[in-house]
Amino acid sequence: MRAGRPWQPGSAAPVPGSVAALLPSGLTAGHVAFALASLATSGSSVAFHLLTGLMLGPAEYGALGAIVAVIAVLAVPVAAVETMVASQVARRLERNLPFDSTPTMRRALTVGAAAAGSLAVASPMLSGFMRFDSVWPLLVMAASCLPMAGSVVPWGMLCGQRRFGTCGVIVLAGAIVRVGLAAALVHAGWGVVGALAASLCADCLRAGLMSWQAQRGPGRIRGSAPLRVNARRAVAGTTAMGALQALLGIDTLLARHYLPAHDAGLYVAATMAAQTVFYASQIACTLAIPEFAVGDGAVSKRKAALAVTVTVGLGLVATAALAMVGPLLLPLAFGDQFRVPSTLLAIRGLTTVALSVLALMIRYRLSRGHSPGVLTPLLGVMATLAAAALFHSDSVSLACAAVLGAGCAMVPLIRYPRGVPNRAWS
Repeated sequence: MRAGRPWQPGSAAPVPGSVAALLPSGLTAGHVAFALASLATSGSSVAFHLLTGLMLGPAEYGALGAIVAVIAVLAVPVAAVETMVASQVARRLERNLPFDSTPTMRRALTVGAAAAGSLAVASPMLSGFMRFDSVWPLLVMAASCLPMAGSVVPWGMLCGQRRFGTCGVIVLAGAIVRVGLAAALVHAGWGVVGALAASLCADCLRAGLMSWQAQRGPGRIRGSAPLRVNARRAVAGTTAMGALQALLGIDTLLARHYLPAHDAGLYVAATMAAQTVFYASQIACTLAIPEFAVGDGAVSKRKAALAVTVTVGLGLVATAALAMVGPLLLPLAFGDQFRVPSTLLAIRGLTTVALSVLALMIRYRLSRGHSPGVLTPLLGVMATLAAAALFHSDSVSLACAAVLGAGCAMVPLIRYPRGVPNRAWS
C-alpha cells in the first residue's frame, strides 16, 4: 500500500524550467527559502525573549531562561537522530530505493512518552533545585517531549528529501504562533507558565504539519524496507548532542543557582544574545546534511573544512559587534534594568563560536556514518561544572568557567576532520 504521492526516482531534483533550476549548482530555491525562514524564526525567538523579558522582569525572566535552557537540552539531542534519518533518506533517494518511516516514527513517540513521564516524576526535585514556587512550569516542560519526539522522523525525512522550503515555512508558522500566544498568555497573567505553554502549542503545530508533509514526499512507500537507525550510534549521537547543548545552557542554570536573581537574569540575557551566532550556524549545518551524507568522502571533507572556516570567521565578527553594540542595545530591547557589560558579552560570544564548530563536527561525523565523538562534549560539561564550583563570585567569573569548558571540548578535535567511512545506517 502506498502512502503519499507515487515515488519516482530522482524526484527530489529541481524541475527543468523551475526557479530552482535557474539557481547556481548545489543551491535551490528551497535552500534560500529555508535560510530566510530560519533567520526570520531566529528573529522571532529574539522577539519572544525581548517580549517576555519586558513583561516578566529580570527575576521571572531568569526562571524562564533556566527552563528554556533545559528544553534546549532536550531538543538538540533530537538533532542527532534527525541527522541520521536525513542521511539515510538522502542515500535511499540517491540509490532510487523506497523506504517506510512508520516503524521508526512509532519508536520515536514511545521514547518521547517515556521521557515526558520521567521528567514529570522528577519535577518536584528540579523545582527545589531551581527555587521555583510551583511545579507547573516543569510539568509543561515535561509535556514538550511529546511534540519534540513526534517531529524527529518527519523533520529528518523532509531534510533528506531536500524539501527545505517546506521545512522553513512550517518552522516560521510555529514561531509566529509562539510569539503571539506568549504575548496573550503572559498579558493574561499566566506568567512563566503562559510563556512555556505558548512554546508547547507551537511545537505541537510544527510536529503535526511536518508529519503531514513528510507523508507526501518522494520515496516513502508503506510496506517497503523500513528506515533503520543504528541504536548504538543513535545513543552515542544523542549523548554527544545533548552534552553539546548542555554546554550551551548549563551556565544559565548555574547562574540561577549561584547568582542573585537579578544578576542571573542579566546573565541569561547576555547568553541569549550571544547564542544567536550558534543558531545561525545551525542553518548551514542543516542544509549541508544531505551533501555530507552522499558522494565521495574527500569532497565531503572539503565542504566540512570550508564550513568550519566560515563559521569561525563570521562568529568572531559577530562577537566583536555584540561586544561593541550589545551594552547599548540590550537596555533598549529588554529595559533599563538589563545593563550587561561588554566583557560578559564578548566572553559568551567566544564560547558560542567554539561550540558552533563543535556542533558542525558532530553533525558531519553522524552524516558520514562515523562515531560522533561522545567524550569530547562530555569533557567540556565536566570542566564547566568543576570550574563553576570554584569560580562563581560574579557573572564574568561564571562566563570564564564556560569558556574553559568549551576549550576542553575543542581540544580533542584540533586535528579533525580526518577521513571517515560512508557507512550505511541500515
